[in-house]
Amino acid sequence: MFNFPSFGRYDSLAHAAALALGQMPQSSRRVTSPLLEGNGPMKIARTLTLACSMTAFVAPSVLSGATLLLVSFEAEAQQVKAVDAYWAVVEKPAVMHAGDSQRYYRITELQPGTVVHVDAQSTDWARIAYPAGLGAYVRAESVKQGDESDALILTVSSRLYAANAVAGLDGSWKALLTEGQALPVGTVLTAMETVRNATNAVAGYKVAAPESARGYLLRANLRTPTPEELSAAGVSNAAAEPSAAATPPATPTATPETQPTTEPISLTQEPTGTGTPPPARPADEAPIVIEQSPVTPVAPQPAPAGSLQALDEAFKRVQSQPDSEAEIDELRAEMEAALARIDDTPTNRLARAGLQQRIEILKLRADWRNKLNAINERRVAADSASNATQKALSDLQQNRVYTITGRLTTSELYDGTRLPRMLRVQSIGGPTTRTIGYIKPTADLNLDTKIGQTVGVVGNILLDPTTGLRTIEASRVEVLANVPTDARLPGAD
Repeated sequence: MFNFPSFGRYDSLAHAAALALGQMPQSSRRVTSPLLEGNGPMKIARTLTLACSMTAFVAPSVLSGATLLLVSFEAEAQQVKAVDAYWAVVEKPAVMHAGDSQRYYRITELQPGTVVHVDAQSTDWARIAYPAGLGAYVRAESVKQGDESDALILTVSSRLYAANAVAGLDGSWKALLTEGQALPVGTVLTAMETVRNATNAVAGYKVAAPESARGYLLRANLRTPTPEELSAAGVSNAAAEPSAAATPPATPTATPETQPTTEPISLTQEPTGTGTPPPARPADEAPIVIEQSPVTPVAPQPAPAGSLQALDEAFKRVQSQPDSEAEIDELRAEMEAALARIDDTPTNRLARAGLQQRIEILKLRADWRNKLNAINERRVAADSASNATQKALSDLQQNRVYTITGRLTTSELYDGTRLPRMLRVQSIGGPTTRTIGYIKPTADLNLDTKIGQTVGVVGNILLDPTTGLRTIEASRVEVLANVPTDARLPGAD
C-alpha cells in the first residue's frame, strides 16, 4: 500500500514568500496584518496568495498546488515529539530555524561549544530553548509605550514573530509561540530595537524573546556535552543525565485491554490447561521423529525498482536535496509513468492520489528552480552589457579628452518652471545610476536633439558651495558612437 508521510520539507512556499519580500523595494514590502490574520491552513493559504501576487519569481502553478502543500506543511509542524529535557552541545556551526525543516527561515547560527536545552525531537530535528540574547518581532499596532523607555505593553494577545535573520520584520511570518502560549493583553515586553519602514514610520519592534520561545536545530549538529562544558555553562551534571542526544525518542506503547484471544498453535510446546488430554500412546510404540532443517531468516529486500515503495523512498531523498542538485525532472517522469500504469479504480484511488500529489510538488520545485536559473542568466547578461559599456567609454576617453561622459536626460527639478532649466548627465555602465552634473542648454549646443543618448562633454565644472550642485559650462557636447545605451538590469524584459 502507498504510504503518506510528510511530503517533504516543502514548506518553502511561505519561505519563498518571505525571501521574495526581502528582495523587493521597501515601498512594495509593506504587509498589513489583516491579510495575514488567522491560524493554521488559512493563514498559510493567504501567505501563499500574497507571495504569488507580489513577485513574478513564484510560478503561477503555486496557487493550484497550495491545497496539496497545506497537508504536508501541517504535518511538518507535528514531527517533533516532547521528550524528557536534556542538555546538548553544538558540535559544528549550526543554523537555528523557525521550524523543524530547512525550508523555514533562519533565526541565527549557533557556534561550536554552545550548550542548548532540548525538550522535543524527531529523527532529524531537536527543539531547543532560545539561547540568551535572541529577540522576536512584534507589530507596532499591537503594543503601546510603557513607563520605562524600553518597556512595551501588549494591547492585544500576541504570539510574536520568530525573527528572520535575513529579511527582518517584513520577512518574519512564523509565529514564535503556540496558540496556548500566546501572551495576554498587558504583558510587558522589553524593547531591543525599533524597526522603521520606508517612510521612517515605526513598523514594529524587536523585543526580548520570552522563556517559552523555541527554535529548531538538526540533531546531527549536536552531541552529548562533557562535564566540563556543562560546568562552564553553569549547568549541573545531574541536569544532563537524560542526554540521549543521538537516540530517537522512545515510542510509548499502550497496554491493550484484556480480550479473549485465540492462542496460536505451537509446534514446540506441550499443551497446557485442563482441556481433554491427548490419547495415550502405547508403551511399545516408538516415538515418531520428524527431521526439520534449520530455518534461515530472510533478510529484508529492497523495494523493486519502479514500485510505489521505491518511488516514495526516492521522493524523500529528492525532497532533502537542494533544487540545484536534485533529480526533480527525472523522478517526476518516473512517477508519471507509474501513474499511467495504475488503473483508475476505487481500489487504486488512494495510490493514484498519492502519486499525483507528489507529481504536483515536483512540478512546483521545477518551476521555482527554472525561475531562479533564468534570473541568474539575466544577471550574467546584465553584467556583460555593463562591462561592454564601461570598456567602450574607456576607449573613447583614451582617444579623446572629455570632461565627463554619460547619458543626457531631462531633470524633473530643473525643468524651467520653478527653477532654471538644465539637463543632467547620468552615469552608465555601473551597478547604480547617479547624476554626474547639470548642463544649461544653449542654442549652439543643440542639447534637445541629444536627450537619451550617451554624450561626451567638454567644458569647465563648477561646484555651488551652498547647495553642492555640480554644473558644467559646456563648450562642446558630442554624441558618442559605438557605446551601448541600454545596459539592461537584472529581470528586465
